[in-house]
Amino acid sequence: MGRRGSETEQTGNIGETAVTLEFQQLQWHVAPNPAGEVGTDLLLQARDARRFDLGAIVGAQVKSGPSFFDTPESDDAGDVVGWWFRDPNGEYLKYWRDHTVPHIVVLHDASEKKSYWVHVTADRIKSTGKGAKILVPKASVVDAEHADELFKVATVGRVGPRWEGSAWDEGGSILSPDQLRYALLTPRLIVKGHGGVPVGGQVVSLCADS
Repeated sequence: MGRRGSETEQTGNIGETAVTLEFQQLQWHVAPNPAGEVGTDLLLQARDARRFDLGAIVGAQVKSGPSFFDTPESDDAGDVVGWWFRDPNGEYLKYWRDHTVPHIVVLHDASEKKSYWVHVTADRIKSTGKGAKILVPKASVVDAEHADELFKVATVGRVGPRWEGSAWDEGGSILSPDQLRYALLTPRLIVKGHGGVPVGGQVVSLCADS
């Protein structure tokens, strides 16, 4: 007889495949983390509605199987509002919280064909004494309705080039594909702010839309 595969591993693979498809349907690029990873299953590369890659990455840890839905949290009416993901030692939640790339925990429900997620941040992590836990909200689904929220997770805290002030430190880091666009854009911004430039005694606007 051949060697029997692990049921746990199969369940995990099904979950990762399902979550990969869900993010691809949002136009994001999904790359499995290479072998040897220590707590990040998928690397999610955010793209806008036109499929432009934004250079913003989210790490995702995917958990699949009925056991991850065994500890629900209910409201006063008895309705389930989410499920607790428990980290016995708190090491994984600390790792994701402190990572330079934002991380989400995704719980995939194969029977419902839905995935629920939470952004791992310090204010969401609760101590259990020996370990830690985080609530994965039932309202946070990996789908088009929540695409803007996932987009914010990817882009939060990112700082673009700063143009205010007289010393433009960031100019040296502008890559060649952007240099012509910025060269054309900057005079338009200056002229727009001043209403035009004096030419031959008259104020002439350089902006087609001003």
